[in-house]
Amino acid sequence: VKMMEEAEKRDHRKLGKELGLFVFSDLVGPGLPLWTPKGTVMRELLNDFVWQLRKPYGYQRVTIPHITKKDLYETSGHGAKYADALFEIKRRGPPLYAMKPMNCPHPAQIYASEGRSYRELPVRFAETTMVYRDEQSGELSGLSRVLSITQDDAHVFCRVSQVRQEAEIIWNIINTFYETFGFKLTPRLSRRDPAKAEKYLGSVEDWDKSEAALREILNEKGIEWIDGPGEAAFYGPKIDFMGTDAIGRRHQVATIQLDFNQPKNFGLTCINEQGEKEGILMVHCAIMGSIERFLSV
Repeated sequence: VKMMEEAEKRDHRKLGKELGLFVFSDLVGPGLPLWTPKGTVMRELLNDFVWQLRKPYGYQRVTIPHITKKDLYETSGHGAKYADALFEIKRRGPPLYAMKPMNCPHPAQIYASEGRSYRELPVRFAETTMVYRDEQSGELSGLSRVLSITQDDAHVFCRVSQVRQEAEIIWNIINTFYETFGFKLTPRLSRRDPAKAEKYLGSVEDWDKSEAALREILNEKGIEWIDGPGEAAFYGPKIDFMGTDAIGRRHQVATIQLDFNQPKNFGLTCINEQGEKEGILMVHCAIMGSIERFLSV
């Protein structure tokens, strides 16, 4: 009972209204927060801080559109997995377009737009942008679950041998960001559920290698971490960082995700030392995850 009373005092929906940070409108629709000038200042300060942490490591800003042909997600592998969450756009004729539910296939197209030498890698792209997912009305909750999600997203295109270095860079950024706000984070190895192989893309061999690489990184840190079978993204395993809110409830915040499937699906390569095409990996990394959810936590 005491915890529920404390939770009510600290409910972000109550605080957001009292502090004048964001509002909801029946005319705009549920799950679509409108940010006031004060709330927008907070969003921009947070986003600027993330960029200050990324910039010294060679990240470059890119800009991508909010709509896309559905074909993009068929090629990436997202089509079947996100079919129910896709906002389709009504047009006068073909092709079919949709609001983007995730960003990763777009920077992959920027990478693919020109030939790349191994000397250029890693290539690190970043953009803070909105994605849109058709959540059910009953699932929407303040800023915790919305229809328009602002992600401080970044994607690193690198060789297999560079994965550990890139994961270490992202880990350092995450630690600096969350220590600034007083969070104590516990990493979780989010891996596939072997009993539900149909949920995931790619070969068992690729999954085993990727999970082993992330497990090695965690073990080398010499810290406590959580095992999370079944918590992987459908395209690859990840390290999720778990933090607690004001009354001790645990939330997933930042994430480092390995992706060997989309680079294969899009034919992403670099020219190696022998002058041959070599497949690459893609590392997804969001520091706040989403600005809305981070502020709610």
